[in-house]
Amino acid sequence: MKQFEFRLNRILNYRMRVEQNKKMELGKAKFALHNAERKVTNLKDLQLNNIDEMRATRFDTPYLRILFDDYLFGIRNQITIAKNDICEKTTVVDKKVDELVESNKSRKVIERLKEKRVEQYNRVRARFEQNFFDESARHKFLNKE
Repeated sequence: MKQFEFRLNRILNYRMRVEQNKKMELGKAKFALHNAERKVTNLKDLQLNNIDEMRATRFDTPYLRILFDDYLFGIRNQITIAKNDICEKTTVVDKKVDELVESNKSRKVIERLKEKRVEQYNRVRARFEQNFFDESARHKFLNKE
């Protein structure tokens, strides 16, 4: 009896590669999200440090006070932009997760089909081997007599 050959093996390999690519894309998206979250944290820390410094400093001229307020306003704007970036990156991560789940499902369908075919092949092979053993036992029995 010939060796088991799964005809859809190329499709299975292709879907496995697609799934690997989706995993890598998801990892990159999560890394970008993590960097954006870290940027917001750093900006908030910078803002708090500058506010503390501002409270401890006495400004001699109103110009310095306005300059410092403008600087803090710029940091607040950067925080807002970074938070928007986090929202965008979160939606990208969610989209990548959905794509990965879909590619995983399509791969598993082919894998289940392969498993069924292997089981079917093994049953046919076991039946073939049993018939072979029965036939050789019958010949052995008939040759004794």
